[in-house]
Amino acid sequence: MKRLFLTLISIAFLLLTASSQSRDKRLSKEHYQAQLAQFIIQEAQFTAKEAADFRVIFKEMQNKQRKTFEAMKDIWHKPGRGEKECAEAIRQKDKMDIELKNLQQQYHNKLLKVMPASKVFKAIIAEDKFHRQMLRKWSNKPKK
Repeated sequence: MKRLFLTLISIAFLLLTASSQSRDKRLSKEHYQAQLAQFIIQEAQFTAKEAADFRVIFKEMQNKQRKTFEAMKDIWHKPGRGEKECAEAIRQKDKMDIELKNLQQQYHNKLLKVMPASKVFKAIIAEDKFHRQMLRKWSNKPKK
């Protein structure tokens, strides 16, 4: 019963987001994050409790990731660089990439404490799938 309810809510949410997207081609960060979370919840077949736990942990992880991504953007978009500055930018980016992986690992471990590993695994796969679908959609390339 709960799964049916979640499925119906998910479908309604996806229809609502699809209709609002057609009106406004630009996707807000909040809207994108909501779509991503909903997609993962549906693909991983979370129960209502798992979905609630996931949303809290996932939102916290995304907020921390966003800070690192913004710092990366600042590093890469500085004009007029010499060899020394480029080398330092590369080192900083490598360091931030490692920070992101450590952050992912930390939050995957948090998720493993509140749900089965098989569902965390499905969630990780679903997140990658969502990103690929969105990139394909934005580039208007047909699915292979």
